[in-house]
Amino acid sequence: MKKILFWILFPFVIPQAIKIKKSAVRLNGPTGEKSGVFKKPGGRLFKITGLGDSIIAGIGASNSEKTLTPLISSKFKQKRSFETSWTILGKNGIKIYQIMPEFSEKLKKSKPDLIIISAGINDVTGLCRTKKFKNHIKKIKEFAKNELDSPYIAFSGIPEIKNFPLMPFPLGHVLNLRVKILDNIIKKEISTYPKGIYIPLNLKINKNKFSKDGYHPSEDGYNDYADHALKYILKTVSKD
Repeated sequence: MKKILFWILFPFVIPQAIKIKKSAVRLNGPTGEKSGVFKKPGGRLFKITGLGDSIIAGIGASNSEKTLTPLISSKFKQKRSFETSWTILGKNGIKIYQIMPEFSEKLKKSKPDLIIISAGINDVTGLCRTKKFKNHIKKIKEFAKNELDSPYIAFSGIPEIKNFPLMPFPLGHVLNLRVKILDNIIKKEISTYPKGIYIPLNLKINKNKFSKDGYHPSEDGYNDYADHALKYILKTVSKD
C-alpha cells in the first residue's frame, strides 16, 4: 500500500524536490584521521568499522573523532573490558549498490569484530528499486560471512526524512513513505544474519541536533545517535 501511495503522490512533489536540490547547503566532511585506537590496559582489542553513507563519513561534524564510529568505539570501551580500534569507511551520497565495490578491499583489511552500517537515505531519494535494495543487503551479509568470518553487523534504520528541517511539506512526508519501505527491508534482512543488530531510528529528533544544512546531524546529534545505537549493540555483543 505504501509503495502504491508513494508512486501516486511522487509526481506532485517533484518541483519541491528540484528546488531543494538546487538550494541545499553543501557541507564538507570532517578533518582528522579515518582510524584510531582507544586504549585500555589489559583489554583485548575489539575492532569496529563504520561502513556506508554520509552519517559514517561524518558530514556535519568538524573532526572525525566527533563522528559516529569513533564515538561508539569510545563509549563501547567504557562499557566493556575491551580496547577498541575504529575505522571509518564512509562516503557522502553513496547508495547501497556502491558500498561493496567502493569499500570491500578496505573492509577486508580492517578485519572488524563489529561493522556499523548506515545506508538507505540516498536510496530513498534516488528511488532505488526495493528488490535491488534487498539484494545488495544480502551481498553485504554474504561478504561478511565468507570474507570476514561473520562479524557482528549493526545496521542502522533509516531516519524519518519528514523530520529533517530541510524537508518541506509535503515532500518530506511523501519520501517518508519510501523510508518506511526500505527501513522494513533492512529490519527483515538483518534479522536473518546470526550476529545482526537492527538499530531503529523511528524517533523524533530535536531540530537543534541537526547541522546547518538541516539534513545531517550536528556534533551533539552524532553523540546522541551513538548513545542510542550503543544500547542495541550492548544487548547483543558478547562481554567475553
